[in-house]
Amino acid sequence: AYAESLREQAARLGVGERLQFAGFRDDMPAWMKAVDVILHTSTEPEPFGRVIIEGMAAGRPVIAAAAGGVKEIVRHRKNGWLVPPGNVEALTEAIDMLRTTPALAQQLASAALIDVEQHFCVDAYLERMKQAIAGSVR
Repeated sequence: AYAESLREQAARLGVGERLQFAGFRDDMPAWMKAVDVILHTSTEPEPFGRVIIEGMAAGRPVIAAAAGGVKEIVRHRKNGWLVPPGNVEALTEAIDMLRTTPALAQQLASAALIDVEQHFCVDAYLERMKQAIAGSVR
C-alpha cells in the first residue's frame, strides 16, 4: 500500500506553494501568534488538549474536535468552537465562520485568554492542588 506524503498530497491538490512545512519548532508560541486560527483536528479523543491551551494562551481563536478532555476546555461559541471529530464539513464551516466574522473570532480568543489565565496558569494549578491536599487531610 502506497502512503502519500503530505508534501505529495499538497502538490496533488494544488496547494503546495501555499503551505509551509516547518518541521520541529521550539518557538511555537510565536508561530501560533502569527496565524489566524488554531485547529485541533484529532479524530480520536485525547485526555487533554495542550495545543488548545497553547493556542488560547497565544490569543488566537481555537476550533477543536469535540472529544475527550477537549470538551472540558473548550466551551462552544464561548471560548472556542467545537466540531464533531472527523467531520470535514463542520470544520470547514467553522473556519469560514471565523474568517468571515472577525468580531466573533476576536470575542472567542479574548474569552479563551481569560479562561487560560484563570484556570490553566501555574498559580491556578498550585492553588487547586493546595485545596485538594487540604481537603484530603481532613
